[in-house]
Amino acid sequence: MTKLAWFLATGFGIGYLPMPGTCATLILGLPAAYLWEQCIPKPHLYVCLMLITLGCIGIIHHALRTTTVSHADPPEIVLDEIVAVLWVFAGVPINAQTVAIGTILFRLLDIIKPFPVSTGEQLPGAYGIVTDDIIAAVITNIVIRYYT
Repeated sequence: MTKLAWFLATGFGIGYLPMPGTCATLILGLPAAYLWEQCIPKPHLYVCLMLITLGCIGIIHHALRTTTVSHADPPEIVLDEIVAVLWVFAGVPINAQTVAIGTILFRLLDIIKPFPVSTGEQLPGAYGIVTDDIIAAVITNIVIRYYT
């Protein structure tokens, strides 16, 4: 179970690539968001997102408990970025414009961590790892809705 949690938390090993958060967003996040929009009925979208996010927190929590990684938000853990991309495109039509804006803005917010994104990472452990990405994703979703 320990190896499985770490394998999932690292996005099937994508977290070991250069620029792991960006690679995870592009390689797994965008395709997952597209499939998610096609498969999840609109009335259940946000309930399913909450459940997936809670599952993400649980997996990352378990992965963190079983590793000797020295910093609070290990760069190889990218499941948070993958799940956050689902939030970026929740209820938004996925097309070239929204993908470009959504991907660039989300990654900038996640890397720079301006307020209020920075407040999310102050939570302990897996909660902080996931929350800052979800805040960045929700801000990105609002921008996409407003400007496209």
